Amino acid sequence: MSRFSFKDSPIDSGIVSLLGSLLILYVGVRSIIISGTLTGITSAEHIALFLGAVWGSVLTASSIIVMFGTRWTRIFGVIIVVFSLLSWIGTEGGFTIGFVLCFLGGLMAASWKKNRVRASLPNNPV
Repeated sequence: MSRFSFKDSPIDSGIVSLLGSLLILYVGVRSIIISGTLTGITSAEHIALFLGAVWGSVLTASSIIVMFGTRWTRIFGVIIVVFSLLSWIGTEGGFTIGFVLCFLGGLMAASWKKNRVRASLPNNPV
């Protein structure tokens, strides 16, 4: 069994999308806390705020999975793109910068290809 190495994983796309997802999650959780003290908020708005926090959690988990470069990296990249678009409902994209970071990180992960190193023959002159 081989050891894990970040050389073979899309660490850059994982970090970019993780930063964005943490912003989205922060906005979602903070909105839920603040909405508990406000009056006059409808139940539909409470549901939207709750979904914003859930989508931030899904984005955070997906970003962590992407950083480890599994065979599911492309699929989780697409999931990150979809959920970053959905983050506009409830969290307004996490200060917009959260949406941009998640969207770019998801695109980077979806287009990532693992580097294949070819074994070369030694140059032994005969």
